[in-house]
Amino acid sequence: MPSGASFADNGNGTGTFTWTPSSGAEVGSPYTVSFTAGDGSLTDAKSSVITVTTSTNLPPAFQTIWWREVTAGNGVGFFITATDPEGSALLYSSPSLPEGARLIQYPGYSSIYFEWFPTAAQVGSHQIPIVATDAGSPPMSGSSIIPISVLGGNVAPKMDGVWDTTVVAGAFVNLRIGAWDTDGDIPTLTAQNLPPGATYTSDNYGTGFFTWQTNTSHIGLHSDITIIATDHGNPPLSSQRVFDITVLSP
Repeated sequence: MPSGASFADNGNGTGTFTWTPSSGAEVGSPYTVSFTAGDGSLTDAKSSVITVTTSTNLPPAFQTIWWREVTAGNGVGFFITATDPEGSALLYSSPSLPEGARLIQYPGYSSIYFEWFPTAAQVGSHQIPIVATDAGSPPMSGSSIIPISVLGGNVAPKMDGVWDTTVVAGAFVNLRIGAWDTDGDIPTLTAQNLPPGATYTSDNYGTGFFTWQTNTSHIGLHSDITIIATDHGNPPLSSQRVFDITVLSP
């Protein structure tokens, strides 16, 4: 904390930061003050930037920028707003935008639009600085942080296990082969290379049933029967189970 500043825990989930900058405090400006909250096992921290000036032109101040999550491969976008005490127009910038991110100034809007399409290589927590500069004399700037967590990209569905099977002609084969997706959607189930007379039916809720009434015309090896589960991610991913069924003579 800056010299002479204090912070008091109010004991009710709030705290009070107090500081009266002394003469000359503008020399070390801006000041970054970090605040940490903990429950005994986990902690979270936020930073605030304080600018001290001797100018009558006051720096812009940002409205709260809330923490957001985005999955790699998807996009996130939202408006960010700062206000200037003197009411002048503001110029927004960032000294270190991540690759794929941009700031868009739409005509007629006093806010700036932040847009980002992170990749799998950018998974993790990001504290992106943003600056608003007024048109005063001299110009003054205020800054804040855009907190974003990039989550891992789309993961292929998981599927029930299935193994090679041997039956005698005349047997009825009934196999449950379903799938689930850790990203939360319901996979689409399809089948390829089914034996003659066999069917695979999905209930559209992630469960499918392979059924086959065998007979003597089916005697032999039926290989590479394939069940495929495809999710609805961007891009969509698939998993599959491949198995054989051997039909023996009675």
